[in-house]
Amino acid sequence: MTSEPRRSRRRRGVYAVLVYGNNCGQSEYQSASGECCPMCNIGSVVFRDCEGDTSTTCIPCGINTYMNKPSGLYRCFLCKTCDHVQGLIITQDCTTIQNTVCGILEGYYCKDYRDGECTFALKHRKCQPGQEIKVAGTKNTDTVCEACPSGFYSPLGVNCTKWTDCSVKDEDVDKEGSSVNDVTCKPKRRERYSLIAAVLVAITFVLFFKLKCDSKETKREVTKDKPAGANLIGLMDEEDDCPELVPIEEKTRPTVQIPVTIITGYLGAGKTTLLNYILTEQHNKRIAVILNEFGEGKLACKAFKGRVGDSALEKSLAVSQAGELYEEWLELRNGCLCCSVKDNGLKAIENLMEKKGKFDYILLETTGLADPGAVATMFWVDAELGSDLYLDGIITVIDAKYGLQHLVEEKPEGLINEAARQIALADLTIINKTDLVNETELGQLRDAVRSINGLVRILETQRSRVDLSQVLDLHSFDTKDDARLAETLQLMKTTQPHLDKNILTVTFEVPGSVSEDDLNVFIQNLLWEKTFKNREGLAMNVIRSKGVVSLQGRQKRAMLQGVHELYELEETLEAWADGEPRINRLVFIGRNLDGDVLKDEFLSLVSNEEDGME
Repeated sequence: MTSEPRRSRRRRGVYAVLVYGNNCGQSEYQSASGECCPMCNIGSVVFRDCEGDTSTTCIPCGINTYMNKPSGLYRCFLCKTCDHVQGLIITQDCTTIQNTVCGILEGYYCKDYRDGECTFALKHRKCQPGQEIKVAGTKNTDTVCEACPSGFYSPLGVNCTKWTDCSVKDEDVDKEGSSVNDVTCKPKRRERYSLIAAVLVAITFVLFFKLKCDSKETKREVTKDKPAGANLIGLMDEEDDCPELVPIEEKTRPTVQIPVTIITGYLGAGKTTLLNYILTEQHNKRIAVILNEFGEGKLACKAFKGRVGDSALEKSLAVSQAGELYEEWLELRNGCLCCSVKDNGLKAIENLMEKKGKFDYILLETTGLADPGAVATMFWVDAELGSDLYLDGIITVIDAKYGLQHLVEEKPEGLINEAARQIALADLTIINKTDLVNETELGQLRDAVRSINGLVRILETQRSRVDLSQVLDLHSFDTKDDARLAETLQLMKTTQPHLDKNILTVTFEVPGSVSEDDLNVFIQNLLWEKTFKNREGLAMNVIRSKGVVSLQGRQKRAMLQGVHELYELEETLEAWADGEPRINRLVFIGRNLDGDVLKDEFLSLVSNEEDGME
């Protein structure tokens, strides 16, 4: 007769024989041999079942595994991953007793919840120029956009701002506004006539005294040999000598402008850490760090308060004004300033500078998903209108661990990868968190950055600590560093795309000179009309342009700078040497570019004649 399975339970040194069936206790499990064995505690699993007097042998869970309840299992559960591509980020690391807890990336909202946790998130919609954010996105809802009403404009797709009323400034309309651009004003014509009239009055005044002085000099000559009594009249006349005219110093606009560097980079790359480092370091510079959030949520300067400590803080102040302007700043004892500005950008920053005084430098942080090109053009255009601010350069911070993952992220047809665009527009890239990757991974990221932007300088760092002399005074948008740019262009080569649809750099050089009019037509056809196509018939899309060119009839080199559709040609300080061959070196960064096609188009404009130099 076959005996039924039994279990043995040790009680006070006596083995009790019980009928088994389903009678294992709540803290026991049935082994393969039918024994009721004690379960292993949380964080561990069974290595060997109990047998006779020997209890269950347990081992702890290994790396990336966990067990969150007592069990008789032989394997730990695998920890789940929080995939950036799925819009997720780790909020609590996996331990031996608890699974990973995933949160939602900044700027994303959840599309799929399971068991109370988000498993997939999408980026918030980005409102287009001409629209404003009606309802800001949250962790659970997307952004709601709304078109600007008539008479309002929004260049960045954040807030709609009312057109400028030129009549308030007693000026005329120069250019009508649109949904994306403000009205531009110009001085009234009568002011010009008033100025001419004032100049004519001044000239008349000077001529009058000149004639009077000449007349008196003649009178003195006549009376010099007269009797003494007659000379009394001359002495009396001398008291009425014409006064000495004192030249009036012409009041000119101060030429000193404040450089602005844009700090951009993907979410989590280390932008805020970099700015926090700059704010708290002693560098003998008065630097304003401005966190331009462009409607992305709560102000971020508060985050610095806990990091720098109250001893470093001079004051914390918030200001609300009309027109949806909201500012907050923290002034530090080292002279630096952290400021959050929620506005359409440049005007709010200029207002802040008026309130807080001049700074040596301004660093502007954009959100992780912002297009730095749109922000750059805002400063670039305004510099031409006499702003106290000028664009010095664009710095992109890259996460060494996740940078490649961000670059390979697929986008819908026609859209450009944000991380790749930020690198394409950069004058300097900072690869941060290099301690989290090995040399092979770091080399792959370097190659990817170079394939996108062959002009960019690369710094590598940990915890965003850099030498400020390497990130300030870049002069990337003026002619001060034209010699270095010419040398860089000479050494450059066309890159290969990192992916089929990725951004790449093309460069070419052509001897000879080109007329300024022909060059403008070439650039406008490329940037504005997009008439140039590659061999596959796809229109070329240029994100950044640079170059040194030889213009017909000009002795000095000219520099080309461009961001998206905006560009300028500016004469540099460096002249072509006598007998030096004239070479045009051009670099374009963008999508669907074909260097051979561009070179052929440019060649058709070039003349090798060098006569007629000024």
